[in-house]
Amino acid sequence: MLETKEAAVWALLATLFTGCGTADENAAGGPLSSASTPSPSGSPAPILPEPRPDMSATSPVVNGEPPAASNVVASTTPTPSSEPATPTPAVSSTVAPSLPSVPTPEPSPSATQPAPITPTMPSTEPVPSPSSSAPDGETGGAPSVPAEPEPAVWHAAISTSISGDQLDSEYAAWVSKYVQDCAGTDSAVVVKDGGQVVSEGIAYGMLLAVGQDDQMLFDKLWRYYEDHLDENGLMNWSMEVCAAAGDNDANAAADADLDATMALVQASSRWGGDYLASAETLGQSILAFETVSCADRLVIKPGDTWGGCEDTSGQTRINPSYFAPGYYRVFAARFEAQKDQWQALLDGTYELHAIYQQRLDGLFPDWSDADGADWYDSTYGYDACRTPWRVAVDFAWSGDDRARTTLEATAARVTKEGGIPAGTYPNNSAFQGAFALSFITDQQSFDSMTEAWMNAGGDDTPYFQATLRLLYLQVALGRFPSTL
Repeated sequence: MLETKEAAVWALLATLFTGCGTADENAAGGPLSSASTPSPSGSPAPILPEPRPDMSATSPVVNGEPPAASNVVASTTPTPSSEPATPTPAVSSTVAPSLPSVPTPEPSPSATQPAPITPTMPSTEPVPSPSSSAPDGETGGAPSVPAEPEPAVWHAAISTSISGDQLDSEYAAWVSKYVQDCAGTDSAVVVKDGGQVVSEGIAYGMLLAVGQDDQMLFDKLWRYYEDHLDENGLMNWSMEVCAAAGDNDANAAADADLDATMALVQASSRWGGDYLASAETLGQSILAFETVSCADRLVIKPGDTWGGCEDTSGQTRINPSYFAPGYYRVFAARFEAQKDQWQALLDGTYELHAIYQQRLDGLFPDWSDADGADWYDSTYGYDACRTPWRVAVDFAWSGDDRARTTLEATAARVTKEGGIPAGTYPNNSAFQGAFALSFITDQQSFDSMTEAWMNAGGDDTPYFQATLRLLYLQVALGRFPSTL
């Protein structure tokens, strides 16, 4: 009955929007180089992939050891984030993963649920239905795509400065530029600038494909994800384009695994099938291998073999831009056996965000220690720039006062920086689009800031900016449903 109701909602609201989008990329998602990752004293630095050639390192290493705090100079220009390092401790396991215990801190007061904003709706011109199939060997994305339905409850503003047609057009261009079919398989990849495939890109592509009702491409990307699992049931984070199926021992990246899980939940709501069962299995693996309890707080680690307070190599950092509070809320509702762990992650997210914003005047660091403390003067860069997007998703889906408070603190900082484009931060959608989303709690301000974002004239040609731009536009248009 629930599945039927959800399908009806998708169909009914397909007529409400026409879509929107653009292009953006440049730096979050690539691995840290040995020059950007401080190696713990007494431990050899792990061998890490090279950084992108167009980005500088964030945390210098001095003589192979982490720099003393007095020797680290925080960069004024954000630098790219990186995917996890690849130390490879022995990990057992043919057995189903067991979930970590959930810390039991003092209960926090339940967040009040304000009435949803009544946004000014975009034009509702009818949109032709897409073709249900494409010729063999072609990815989806070319046909006109019906807008994703508005969720049953959307607590945030919806931009009147962006059209649905824009998103549809930019999505088709994104597919043409970044998606490649893998010959002889039923899979496809998202190829970054320079010819690299990362799990982040696969998962972003899945989110975009389901939002655009592009099931053919979604299934190809999900097939590639499944064909490249590590021993923990999570996709290896980096590999060659259209690499042969198998485990290349690169280890996983938690943000990609969370995005892929959410995409599967949305796919189940939109198309039915066994996507939800796959999402629940993936969620189980994330909880078992990519979370850790630190100081009575459950946190997401950067990957399945490193990070967090129990990392014996000294790489105890965590990445705030990986926190996905809106997803955690959905997973707690969808995966009954896992709900306590996801709820604990949700609560821990806002505890840590409060710590970060107090220290960084409304912003977030690329990296922090597992307890929220500073990690080698990490600042707001190409990892952290995604954080307002993730919080905006939670606010849109829940109206949680903690999300509102977090977004309003970021919006106040953006206003202090002169609005959009903000201050000295890079003029591209990875930064400016996320800043615009921080105003999503107020319709008038959001319209003003999304218009400023669209008119900022930033460079969204690289993969990272181009892809985040489309993801941000989905949220700006209310075309990113929780499915609840």
